[in-house]
Formats: sequence, C-alpha cells, structure tokens
Amino acid sequence: MQLFQKKFNIPMSQAKEKFDGYLRIGGIEPKGDGNEVGLNKVVGFCTEKLSLIKDVVAPVVAKQTAIKEGKEPPNEMEIPNGVVLYGKRGTGKSFIAESLMEHFKQIAEKNDLKIKVETVKGYGWRDGDDSEENFRKLDIAFKIAEDYHQKENGHTILYLEDFENFLDDDKNPVLCADFYMHALNCKDKGITWVGTVSSPKKVPEWLFNPEITSNAIPVKKMSEPEQSAVMSYFWAQNDRKDDSNHDRILDYMKDKNIQIYPPAYRYFAEDVIENYTSRRDAYHYKKGHYRASVITEDVIKALDRRYENNNYAEERNNLNDILDTLSNEQYIGRIQGKYAKNN
Repeated sequence: MQLFQKKFNIPMSQAKEKFDGYLRIGGIEPKGDGNEVGLNKVVGFCTEKLSLIKDVVAPVVAKQTAIKEGKEPPNEMEIPNGVVLYGKRGTGKSFIAESLMEHFKQIAEKNDLKIKVETVKGYGWRDGDDSEENFRKLDIAFKIAEDYHQKENGHTILYLEDFENFLDDDKNPVLCADFYMHALNCKDKGITWVGTVSSPKKVPEWLFNPEITSNAIPVKKMSEPEQSAVMSYFWAQNDRKDDSNHDRILDYMKDKNIQIYPPAYRYFAEDVIENYTSRRDAYHYKKGHYRASVITEDVIKALDRRYENNNYAEERNNLNDILDTLSNEQYIGRIQGKYAKNN
C-alpha cells in the first residue's frame, strides 16, 4: 500500500481502497472446497501472487472490461509487456506461471472478456535449437496474437514454456532476434508474454529492458508460516485431520537442511498418507473412529526416507538463497535503470 501511496501521491486510506480495488478486479472468489483454480490453488507465495494480480491481471482485465462496456480504459493501470518469474530451479516458477494462465482463463470466461491464453510448448528449445521449426513456432504464436488484437481488439497472454533455453544471442541469434522484435512494446499489439528464468545473469541483458520485460518477479523460498499452511492444505485436501506438530516438523527440516519446494508438496503429502497414515486406518475403524489423522511421526518418517533417497529434499544454504535473491534484484534493477537513462 505504501507503493500505491507514493505512486499516486494520495493518503494511505485512499491507497488501501485503490489497492483493494485492484485485488477485486484481478482476483477470483475462493471456492473453499479444496478445489481452487488459478492463482488461488497456489498455496503460499503471498507476495508473488499479489504482484501478479495487482500488476499483471488487474490492468489487462480492467482494460478489456472497459472495452466491452464502451468506456475509456483506466490510464493509471499499466499493462505489462512481459513478465519474468525468476528464482532457483524447483521453487515453483512454472507452476505459478501455469496457474496464472488458468487464472486469466477463468476470469475471461466468467466475465465474457476478449482475453486469450496461449502456451508455446518449449520442448524444442531444450537443445538450444535455432532451427526453422522453432523460429516458426515462436513467430506464428506472436502473429496470431497480433491478429486477434487487430481484428477483435482482444488481448493475448502468451506463456513461453522453457523459453530461457533459447535465450542465447551467440547460439540462437535467429530465435533471440525474432523474440526481441515481437516482445518489444508488445502490450501495444495486445500481447503480454510470460516466462520463467532460473538465473537472470545467464540470459541476455536486453531481456530486462522495461520495453520488453515490464515486471520481473522473484519467486522466493516459502516462509515457515507459508510452509505450515501448505501442509494443512494438503492434509485437508486428502480428507485427513491434521494432528501433527508443525513447529517440530519445520525445526526438524531446518536441522536436516531439508527444503521441499512447492511442486513436490502434493506428492510428499500423498506419500505420507499412503505409506504411513493410512496404515493406522484399520485400527481406527475397529475403534469406531474415522480414518487416522496425520501425526508428526508420519511426516518425520517420510522426511527421513525421502531425504535419504533425495526424492523430494534438497540441501540449501538459507543465507546464500537470500544473498542470491538480493543480488539478482539489484542486477535487474541496474539493467532497467541503464535502459531508462538511455531512453
């Protein structure tokens, strides 16, 4: 809210009202039944989700709503050219990006808005292939989106899956040049593209030119309260009562340098229930009780087994994670500042 207060030079009370308005425009009402859609199904990552709803979803939805109603789009909401989610591998960037696509789709269908969601599959980019086939795939996706804007005055959200695999000016000059041409000020052509990057310093500097990437959002490690909420969510989703001690579990994970990233939490929860909790079900049925609840020992046993097999756990140095994030944010900020001075 302080950012809103500074940006619009208004009192804090008005900033809060404006902030809430952005969330109402870009948000989806939670179902509350464990079967959430869009960004609502991303448990945790409050800062990242708020940034996406406020700075990416709300401006596009507001403009298309205004066009549908025959009104002038709000000038204060700036539609982004491109959005980069960046952070270490396995932190959930792709899951958040895919959830963002679903979020846009749900809002567009519910409100009958001219917002299209398209995903450009990235399997052909993994080998750094600067081929005619990959060039056509990228070129056609942008051109179809541009045609949609010209003919229907619609807006396309284009998710470029695994696109950092072709972002190398030396290995893939054709793909990089084509992407640069299409991505430059693409919001004016009715396009906002979305991509994920593991290491900002390994991609070309021009990617973070504000005329190409309007929003660079770091995807950080979840806080302990968020991890606790994720555990509760997945136990409930599996119809299990939660009798586990979250503080003890999180302390155990910290002591063992275990970090389970969001994409793996669902499978970890299923593993806990299938291999440990469900084995006590028969005993509970005999006693006339409902199914066994999840207890601390179930989770710790699963952590021990998975940590030994290295299936879900990965050693991390928390201080290095923080320093890496700060370093990346400063690096991107310097690049954006350099481009701003050049303009």
